[in-house]
Amino acid sequence: MQVYWASVYSIPQTVIKDIERLMKDFLWGSSQSGKGKAKVAWKLKGVEFWDIGYQSNDSWGWRQMLRLRDIMKPHVHIDTNGEFWWRTSNNKLKPYSSNLVWKDLRDNVAKVEWYHVVWYPQITPKHAFISWLAVQQRLLTQDRLMKWYPHEVFKCNFSGKHEDSHSHLFFKCEFTSKVWEKKTKSLIVYKGLHNDLLSIVHDLAKYTAVKDIKNISNKIAIASAVYFVWMERNRRQFMKLMKSVDEVFQDIREYIRVKLVSIKVRSTSNVHQIASLCDLVIVGNSLQLM
Repeated sequence: MQVYWASVYSIPQTVIKDIERLMKDFLWGSSQSGKGKAKVAWKLKGVEFWDIGYQSNDSWGWRQMLRLRDIMKPHVHIDTNGEFWWRTSNNKLKPYSSNLVWKDLRDNVAKVEWYHVVWYPQITPKHAFISWLAVQQRLLTQDRLMKWYPHEVFKCNFSGKHEDSHSHLFFKCEFTSKVWEKKTKSLIVYKGLHNDLLSIVHDLAKYTAVKDIKNISNKIAIASAVYFVWMERNRRQFMKLMKSVDEVFQDIREYIRVKLVSIKVRSTSNVHQIASLCDLVIVGNSLQLM
């Protein structure tokens, strides 16, 4: 629960430092009430990290760290003062940092045009992740099972008439098209958006003013529509429970309203337009629920 709310709201720096202090106190047993209680007798004492072997029953995380040594070792340099340096892929020595290592070792591929439609500061992480999978058609819809079960029939959980696929689910299905076309689009400022997810994302990608409140509001709306449609699909598939179009839209609408309340705004015509669409009021530098 704490992790969830921490992903929704920004935590003050002082609180983050207090949390880190508590974790360090627990790990090293340095608090007044528990000093020395977290000590561990390491069996690997006196052996360098590069020479440590691992067993099949070691934890997965530890084994993965050790397997990275062959990649890391050519880049690691320790000078005579014991300072830790990183030799980059273009043979330059730089002070070590995890950010530098990540950028140096990862595959550098071009950003897709729609990345800022899915990933942006105001998005809830789980909504961003589901949207990212949906855009790449990587959600576990049943049409992906057909290659393993070619004789099985997999139908849409809403209508039962068409196959359960990404293109049908977002938003060509009779049920989900009503959620999007007749309901959610009423909360979106930009008009003329298409009714399939890929076209919608590409349409929104054309708007490069990423800090514009209209753009942010629209992206929150599409992400929440994708998320709650996917949740309703899973509810029907696995729990045999059903909500109506209006109930799903109400979930989407309330999420958008609550999310907009957490954003600082200025009293502009765009903000007034969004406030009117979502039944919000402007109070100072924020939107408030009516």
